[in-house]
Amino acid sequence: MKNNAWTIETADTNVLNKRQYIGFDAQFSIVTIMGITNIRGEYLFGEQPSLKSDFGSPKSNTYTMASPFNYIRKFSGGHVYLIQDIYATPITLVLKYSFLDPNTEVSGNDIKNKTDLSMNTFGFGAMWNINPALRLMAFYELTTNEKSTSIAGYDKDIKDDLFTLRLQYKF
Repeated sequence: MKNNAWTIETADTNVLNKRQYIGFDAQFSIVTIMGITNIRGEYLFGEQPSLKSDFGSPKSNTYTMASPFNYIRKFSGGHVYLIQDIYATPITLVLKYSFLDPNTEVSGNDIKNKTDLSMNTFGFGAMWNINPALRLMAFYELTTNEKSTSIAGYDKDIKDDLFTLRLQYKF
C-alpha cells in the first residue's frame, strides 16, 4: 500500500506470503475479600498476507496465479479481561475489551474495502459454576465498527451486537 492506495507488486512465488506477528501477553491475579480478581491482556501486531476481501490467512489452495493474494496488511489488535470471582458464591463476573485494526495504514474515508475497517468490542457477562462439571455462561458484546463514507452501508455503526448463552459440561 502506498499513498492510501493498493499497488501491484510482483515477486517470486510465496515471497509475499510472509506472516510476521509480534505479541505480548500478561496476567495478574490477586485474592481479596471480594474473591479472586484476574486481569488478563494481550496485544498483537505485525503483517498479515490476505485476500482483498478477507483478513484471514489464505488457505494453501488459494495460492494460484489466477487469484493473487498479495494484500499485505499491517495490523494491530488486542484484548483485556477483568474476571472477578464473587467470594463464597459460584458466580464469576467478566468484563472484556477487545480491538482489531486489520489495516493500520488507512482509516476513515480513506478505506475502500470493508475488510480494512477496525472494530472495538466491549463485553460483559457472568458465569455460574453449577457444580464442578457444569457451568452456565451469559455474555453480551457491544461491537462498534469504524465508519467510512467510502463504503456503502458503513457510514454508521452496523448493528452486530451479540448475546451468548452457553452451557458447558466437563467430562
